[in-house]
Amino acid sequence: YLLSLGSEEALISAYEITAGTPRADSILNIARSRYPNGLVALKDKYFEEYDYRSPDSVRKHLNGILEQFPYTPRREEYLNKYAQGYDHVYSTLMLIEAMNGNYDAMESYLDNLTYVGCAGIFYKLVTVPHIRKDRTDAELLPFATRIVERMQALRPDKPLNRSYLSEKEWFTEADNSICDWIAQTYSEILKNTGNIDKALQYSRLAQKKAGYQSADVNDNMAELLKASGLNAELKSLLEKSVFYNQVSTMQTDMLRDLYIADHGSTDGFEAYVESLKNPDDKSAIRKEIEKYRCEAPMPQWELTDADGKKVSSSQLKGKVYVIDFWANWCHPCKAALPGMQLAVDHYKGDNNVEFLFIDTQEGTGYDYRQKAKDYLNAKNLDLHLVFDGERDGSDVNDMLSSTIMKQFTISGIPLKIVVDADGNIRFVSMGYKGSPSALRDEMIEMVEQAKQPVSLSK
Repeated sequence: YLLSLGSEEALISAYEITAGTPRADSILNIARSRYPNGLVALKDKYFEEYDYRSPDSVRKHLNGILEQFPYTPRREEYLNKYAQGYDHVYSTLMLIEAMNGNYDAMESYLDNLTYVGCAGIFYKLVTVPHIRKDRTDAELLPFATRIVERMQALRPDKPLNRSYLSEKEWFTEADNSICDWIAQTYSEILKNTGNIDKALQYSRLAQKKAGYQSADVNDNMAELLKASGLNAELKSLLEKSVFYNQVSTMQTDMLRDLYIADHGSTDGFEAYVESLKNPDDKSAIRKEIEKYRCEAPMPQWELTDADGKKVSSSQLKGKVYVIDFWANWCHPCKAALPGMQLAVDHYKGDNNVEFLFIDTQEGTGYDYRQKAKDYLNAKNLDLHLVFDGERDGSDVNDMLSSTIMKQFTISGIPLKIVVDADGNIRFVSMGYKGSPSALRDEMIEMVEQAKQPVSLSK
């Protein structure tokens, strides 16, 4: 009866109904033989084995799919049942071409992507190289604009893999994807290439998602508002940034300048900033750092700083000190340094507190010491740079960091250790959450608590 229908769809339905029974495979084999370019054959081709480690093998496999099974809505719908689709094919080919520097060939696939596929490829081929500075923003701008324009053209057409959404729900998701995945990076690229008005338009979209709770979004928007002469809006932004504790040094400087313009001096500025802060932040910070509390003896150590001087745990006995393990290759480590600079500045007049920034886990096959110095100088960071030791047989300098990580069964950087005056570790903090001012406040709270003796009850 099924054979007489002449329909692959009927055979596929029969296969799905009988899946798991002896008859199922025979039905599937009939579909394969009768419809060599049908949906079952497409699935076979899509999931056939190939060397996924070889770009040439991947390119050959994916181009073979496109040649034998060009896109049709029905084929896309069928692959969606297996959480796959043509977006994956086109995006992967684009990534391979990008890796080989074939940007013209890469763009030829763009017009085949869906709205969702465009958002994904924007992150991989625009946001990532923008963050890593693999390509200049001037180089990225044309391709970024092509993707954004493609998304604008596709917005009215709901993609097949979003068929379960109502029109209203789809438009909400589409707009949110712009705010979530596109707006901030595109705004930064536009700003850095002199397109201030358009950059501000996309910065406002990024702010819809961020709600003033991202220091990076606030930084970018503050620069654009200042460049546009929108001082009233700039002041409002900066005040909200203070309230949500998402302030950078640049924002503080801008707020100070606006205060001076209004009051003629900095008198009362610190009190003004304090009045803007969320009163609940202090208790929230105290609650947060409880996650980092860890009482244990600090191992003895001796390292060399950027001036060639010896620095050791014995020299620091009697002081509270903070170690920040970081590396030049670690983006979160470097992103956190401005916040750490704020904490360092807070304690500049306190001779009983020291901050050490230990460059660790660097490959020993190149001059990582000079690169670390150059980075801090380029960013105008006044930090006490120290270098981790090199172990025999290791190809990275990780003598102290590996000792700490083994002691606490942890791994990864940035890693911050707060040690009290008796040489005991009081706090161990990993990662960076994105706010310089919030990091500053956390470090200050940990240092202040480390100044206090451990209670006998503990």
